[in-house]
Amino acid sequence: LVGGDEVIVLDEPTSGLDPRTALELRSLIETLHGDRTIVLSSHDLSEVESLCTHAGILDRGVLVEVGTMDEVKGTGQRLSVVLAQAISPDDPVITGLRAGAGVRRVALEADGVTVTVEVRHADRVDAVSNEVLQALLAAGHAVRGVERGQRLADRFMETTGRR
Repeated sequence: LVGGDEVIVLDEPTSGLDPRTALELRSLIETLHGDRTIVLSSHDLSEVESLCTHAGILDRGVLVEVGTMDEVKGTGQRLSVVLAQAISPDDPVITGLRAGAGVRRVALEADGVTVTVEVRHADRVDAVSNEVLQALLAAGHAVRGVERGQRLADRFMETTGRR
C-alpha cells in the first residue's frame, strides 16, 4: 500500500483483525478503489460482496464463475420476495406466476414465505418484478421484502454444487 503499486493483491485482509481495525482497512480499500486495481481473496464472501465490483468463484482450483458482482450474483435475472406469512405451493398465485410471460422458473422455498422468480431476460426483470408483486398483493399476500439477485455466499454454494 505504501509503494503506490497499480495492482495490490490482498489475501484475507481482515482475518484476525479486531473489528475497529477491520473497518478502517475496509474503508482504506474503498478509498483506493478508483486509483488502483485491488485483487482481494477471501473466504468472507459478505466482505467480498461489499468491497468488490467484480468477482470470481474458484471451485477446487478451477475458476467456475467470473464477472461483475451483479452478473455473478444473478441480480439481473433473479427476484426473491419475502412474504409476511407462509403460503402453499398450490396457491393459485404461485401457479399464475409460473405461467407468466418472461418467467423462467418460480420456486417457493421450504420456509413457505420466500418466493424466488427467475426471469428469462435481464431487460425484463423490472416488468416481471412489478407483475409478481401486483399478483401477490392482489391475492392478499403481505410482502415483507424484495431482493434482486442472491447473496454471493448462496451463489457460491449453487455454483459449486454444495448446499
